[in-house]
Amino acid sequence: MEFGSVINFMNQQLKALKDLEDLIEHNENQEQTHGLEQEDIDSLKDYVAGMKQACSTAKTLAEHYKKADSSQPDKTGPDQNAAGGEEAEKPKRRRSSAKKEEPPKQEEPPALKEEPAAETDNSTGFDFLD
Repeated sequence: MEFGSVINFMNQQLKALKDLEDLIEHNENQEQTHGLEQEDIDSLKDYVAGMKQACSTAKTLAEHYKKADSSQPDKTGPDQNAAGGEEAEKPKRRRSSAKKEEPPKQEEPPALKEEPAAETDNSTGFDFLD
């Protein structure tokens, strides 16, 4: 993660929020001819306050992690290699020299034997109905 770019972006946001605060302050010192509801102005004030807090928090977090990354000894973990544009090296697979055992053969069930039907002169196959 690029902590420096997060810090720069949060600084830009804080400057924009400062400009919004100046606009709100200017509006309070002027005659209210814009036709906006006070509720909308209050909503803008709340937005600016919340965003200032969020940007300051994000900037502080990014600075913390940037400092933590720079103070750690160089690691060559897959996360850092990927972030640096380098491709992480995959561990090589070991080939087993042991022969694989064949799975045990399943015994086939004995085939069903067809028994010849009792031969009678009037054998229709419906003898049980008699």
